[in-house]
Amino acid sequence: MDLAWAALIVAAVWAVIGAVLFARGKERMREVNPTPEQTIETLKEDVQWARAQRR
Repeated sequence: MDLAWAALIVAAVWAVIGAVLFARGKERMREVNPTPEQTIETLKEDVQWARAQRR
């Protein structure tokens, strides 16, 4: 087998693997809620605490 054909086959296999992994990752990212709920609540508490300290 010629080296160029072997390289093309290997590149095609890697491209297919990459496409499958990309599709799986994209699907999993749709399930994730990126909003940091706990951080938002903590910041609201910090604001309330700071306002109470000013009085």
